[in-house]
Amino acid sequence: ALQSLVATACADDALAVSWLQLFAAVAARHPGEQARLATFLLENDADIDGDAINYIIEAAMVGKLLTAQPADVLELFQLAGSPTPSMRLLRANAARAMR
Repeated sequence: ALQSLVATACADDALAVSWLQLFAAVAARHPGEQARLATFLLENDADIDGDAINYIIEAAMVGKLLTAQPADVLELFQLAGSPTPSMRLLRANAARAMR
């Protein structure tokens, strides 16, 4: 169902397609794709704010941690203006992984 939505409703809007693909990657538990898409959105969607920015940062942090990129997790944490408790946990796990 998500694939048909991506193909029909948003084919002309790369950012909307990327958002939908990110949701699909999170649901499918594909951390590499999750990290790639979240990073793409952070770099390209200037309208992200509020809860959306935390969602994107956290999705990128999870993806990077699960693909053995703890330094990137620590860098992403710095982007969070108001880090959530789960972001703090991800940061702690990344720091531990770098020891």
